[in-house]
Amino acid sequence: MREPRAAHPGQEQFLQVLDRDEAERRFRAAIDVAPRGIETVSLDAALGRVLAADVIASVDVPSFDRSNVDGFAVIAEDTFGASEEVPRVLSLAEEVIHTAIVPSTLVRRGTAVPIATGGMMPRGADAVVMVEHADVVAQHTNSNVGRALSGWPGGPDQGHPTELHIRRAVTAGSGVSFAGTDITAGETVLRTGTLLTSRDTGVLAAIGVASIDAWRRPIVAILSTGDEIIAPGTPMQPARIYDSNSQVLADAVRELGGEARRPALRRHQQRRRGCLVPHRRRAHRARYRGARRRVEAGEADLPGGDASHTCRRPARLSDLGDFHVPRVRRARDHGDVRPADCRTRDCPGTTRGASEQ
Repeated sequence: MREPRAAHPGQEQFLQVLDRDEAERRFRAAIDVAPRGIETVSLDAALGRVLAADVIASVDVPSFDRSNVDGFAVIAEDTFGASEEVPRVLSLAEEVIHTAIVPSTLVRRGTAVPIATGGMMPRGADAVVMVEHADVVAQHTNSNVGRALSGWPGGPDQGHPTELHIRRAVTAGSGVSFAGTDITAGETVLRTGTLLTSRDTGVLAAIGVASIDAWRRPIVAILSTGDEIIAPGTPMQPARIYDSNSQVLADAVRELGGEARRPALRRHQQRRRGCLVPHRRRAHRARYRGARRRVEAGEADLPGGDASHTCRRPARLSDLGDFHVPRVRRARDHGDVRPADCRTRDCPGTTRGASEQ
C-alpha cells in the first residue's frame, strides 16, 4: 500500500486551520466597531450617510393652504347644484393669484378668484374649481384680470371677465392642500440610525434642513500585493494579471458606507528582494495612519501550486492566530519572515502580511 504523501514542510501552516465561526469570533474580538464620532454634513453630501440624531421638522409642509390645480378659489357652497345645463354664476374678482404671491382679496359668498397651481389660498375660500370645469364671460376691456386669464381654457382673449360660470360642484377642501398635511411642525421625520436615501434627503430639503449630524465613515485602507499584479488600464504583460481584488473590496466598502483608500501599484518600489525599504515603509504608514481597517488582496504563488489562502498574524491583531479566509489575501512564501527581521539585502522569500503595514 502506498504511503500518503507527506505535506511540503513549508505548507504545514495551511493544514492547521480554524473553523469559520472561531475565525470570525477572533476577528470581531480584535477590532473596534464603535462609531468614530459625529460630524456635520451638508445636505448635498448627506446621501448614503447614517443619521446620528433625530430630525424634527421646524415648519409645516406645506406651510400654507395652497391650490393643487389651476382654477378658481371659491366657497364650496356656492357651487352646489352646478351642472353642464344649469351652471352656477359667480362674480370674478380683479386679483389673480400666482405662486409666491400673498393674496389680498377676501373671498365672500358669490365671488371667486383666479388661482394658479401652488398659489396661496385667499381668505374665505375653502375649495378650488378646476379651470376645465368653468367658463369666464367678458364684459369690459383693459383689465388686469382679462390680461392674466388670456389663454386660460375658457378665458377670454380680451376684456374683463366679471362672471364665472361653474359647470361642476365641489366640496370643501377640493383642490386644496392644507398647511401641515404632509409634515407637521414638531414631527420627527427621520430617526437616529437611518441610512439616508434620495427620498430622505428630499424630506430634509422640504423642511428646510441644510445640514445633518451623521456618524463618521469608517476608513478602510486596501493594499494590493503581488509581483504579478498590474493596474487596470496598463498594457498587459506576460505572466501578469490585472488587480481586480482591490476594486471589488473597495466598492464593497463603499456599498457598506465606508471610505476606501487605495495606493497606486508601485512594483519593486516599496520592496527590495523581500525587504520593505525603511523610508518607504514610514511614508506608507503615514499616508494610511487614519485607516481603521486594513485589507490585503493578492494572488497566490505557493510552492507546489497550492492555492490555499491564509491570514498572517498581523502586528496589531496578534491574538487572531493563523486561519484561512477565502479571497481575502494569499501568502506568497512558506516562511514567516517579517520585514523587521530583515537585516541584509539577502532576505529569504517575500512575505506580504499585515505586519508590513
